Amino acid sequence: MPVGVKLGPGTDRDVVPADAEAQWISVDGDVVELVVWTGALARAGIGRAALVIRGDAAHELVAPADSVDAPVGPLGDYLYEPDGAVIRARLIGDLARSMGAWMISERIAYLTGDRAVHTPFARGFRVLERLPADERGCGARFRTAGSARSRSRSAASTSIPPRCAPG
Repeated sequence: MPVGVKLGPGTDRDVVPADAEAQWISVDGDVVELVVWTGALARAGIGRAALVIRGDAAHELVAPADSVDAPVGPLGDYLYEPDGAVIRARLIGDLARSMGAWMISERIAYLTGDRAVHTPFARGFRVLERLPADERGCGARFRTAGSARSRSRSAASTSIPPRCAPG
């Protein structure tokens, strides 16, 4: 019997049947649900999907299964934060390849590249400066550029930790 089941976005992936389509949905940047489609309701050849809805526009990234991660490389000229639906669907590698980007670490979902790419599946930031990865050096640089407090607040509002990234 074909079934569509609406679940919370943090549902353990182990409960998703191997032959089902799992579709994570985000609305205006917040992952709101996971829908598992089985039988005739599942689309042929699609095992993972990230549906990103922003305002009146909807965009979907699909794949037969979890994507293989992109290679890890140095920080490029742009930093990208994938939408939470892309992260939950484990389609980060496919997104990176479509953007000509790479991962900055095997442990986090941030992507980087040397050209600006506009995509509904990630937020992009221009890298303005590369600093050594020590907090004292970063603090000193923030003080010379303005208030360290306002700089940290600005970094926190973009979901980037208020620490320096290795350059």
